[in-house]
Order: sequence, then C-alpha cells, then structure tokens
Amino acid sequence: MSHMAGLTYTLPCQIARSTFISLVFNEPPDEQCLLTDLLLFVTDAEHRILKLALSDYDQVTEKKHVGALTDFFEHNELHEMPKKAEIRQQLATVATNILVTKPEPFIELLRNGLPALHVDTTVCPIITA
Repeated sequence: MSHMAGLTYTLPCQIARSTFISLVFNEPPDEQCLLTDLLLFVTDAEHRILKLALSDYDQVTEKKHVGALTDFFEHNELHEMPKKAEIRQQLATVATNILVTKPEPFIELLRNGLPALHVDTTVCPIITA
C-alpha cells in the first residue's frame, strides 16, 4: 500500500476513508466522514432509506421505511429503535462498528506493515488532501 501511495499518489479505493483515518492516525474519524463512508458502503435500498432518515427524518413515517430502518439497525448489531433526535449518532455508531471496529485486525496488520516514513510522507498527505 505504501508503494502504491508513493508511486501513484492514490490509495486502494476499496478501503473506506474512515478505515484509512483509523489506520494512519490511530483514532476514529469524525462523524461526517463515518456517515459519508457508510452511505457508500450500503446497498442502494439502504442508501435511500438512510439518506432520507438523515435529511428529513419526518418522512420516515411509512411502515415499510421504519421497518427497513429497524432491520438495518438490527442487521448491524445496533439494538435500539431509530430516533429522530439521535439518528446521526446512531448511524455513526453503526458506521464505526462496520468501518473501524470490525476491520481492526486488518487495520493493525496494515499499520504494522507501513513504515512510519511512508505514513508521514505519502499516506497522510493523500488522506488529508
């Protein structure tokens, strides 16, 4: 990965930005980054319902929408009911679990394989650009 970053100034696009931030800075990314990556990670149907919930939660009133959102939460191990006042934080929790917590062993392997010099000179500038 460090050679790819050094030679092409790119990072593997199949890995979420949130995962790279966790890898390089050893801390969780901000809520907006997590939510953006989550929307890229989910299916089209999930994307539509999550985008609706984030933009106008009051529109998530039909039984099928509430059911789909609840199913999404349960499938992703968040055993809470979706709440208007907490939807951003709830989805950020799901995103953290999917993009940072679950891949932690993978992140640790990548971290151990990246020379510190490469992180500072090639990977960090790409992530923060």
